[in-house]
Amino acid sequence: MSLTDHQLAPFLLFASVLCAVGILPVVFGLASIASTSIPMGNAIAFLAAMGGPGLMFASGLRLYLKRLPLGAFFIVLGTFLVVCGLFFFRRMPNKVLFIEWVAMSLAICVAALILRRSYIWAMVGGAWAALLLAAITTFAIKELFFGTNSIGLLNWNVFLWSSGFLAASTAFVVTLKRKPAQWTGGEG
Repeated sequence: MSLTDHQLAPFLLFASVLCAVGILPVVFGLASIASTSIPMGNAIAFLAAMGGPGLMFASGLRLYLKRLPLGAFFIVLGTFLVVCGLFFFRRMPNKVLFIEWVAMSLAICVAALILRRSYIWAMVGGAWAALLLAAITTFAIKELFFGTNSIGLLNWNVFLWSSGFLAASTAFVVTLKRKPAQWTGGEG
């Protein structure tokens, strides 16, 4: 049994949002955030953290907007990511982080343009997000049981990260098992 585009698209969008919701607090909790010591350093951190969910989101969105030409699709995707950045950084007096978020949005669009096919976006994004969330979850559980400052309570973030890992892994496996000919993402 194979999933249709209308079944797979909402799952990819849900998985990408779940992963992003789990990863964003980790990125914003980094001590180096808003540091100006490395030019565009936060853009690199944003891309490393949000690249996987961004590519999964692009794949799910492409399944919905397959009739849209690829150039127009990248404009829609980039605009959506920038608007999300406006939402995250609306109360910050320093707009440097927003500029770096825009650079990350542009880098995700360029990565998707280089990869060209929406099924590759889903596979790469799913693997990327799954590996990142597996590392975050493993570190959190290790700190929980073996950390010196541990109080032995599970944080709700561990469940969120585990759920994001399962969703990203499932997205990777489902897209890996689906044949490229079954994708009708409008790539041509």
